[in-house]
Amino acid sequence: MRPKKVILCVDANEIELSVLAFLLSTHGYRVLSASTPEDAVHLVATELVDAALIRFALPGENGAMLAARLRKMSARMAVGLLCDSNEQAQSVDVLDFALIKKACPDAELIDKVRILAAGKRGPRKGSRPAPPVMA
Repeated sequence: MRPKKVILCVDANEIELSVLAFLLSTHGYRVLSASTPEDAVHLVATELVDAALIRFALPGENGAMLAARLRKMSARMAVGLLCDSNEQAQSVDVLDFALIKKACPDAELIDKVRILAAGKRGPRKGSRPAPPVMA
């Protein structure tokens, strides 16, 4: 049996955090929850985390700043930001993804997390695309 992928969810809103954790856990992920950036840093320091979903608006520092800190701690961890607006999503440097939370259906979020947790971040540099399949 394969071990479950570990997803860190960071959101200051406890209700939204619990809804996100429930959604991910029902899709087979082990979820770690943090409501502050300090809690998130502590969890990454003590646990092996495959991917992190971070709310852009956090008390003390924004989600992009926290994502950069967590990436320095664990370079292999995939990071996605959940933003409130298109402006927030476009204002951050490219992480693995940034989604507008209100406009993102649950299925799209789960699909992004599945890809992130599997470590599939796109083609490797220098790799060639697969040849087209002829019918």
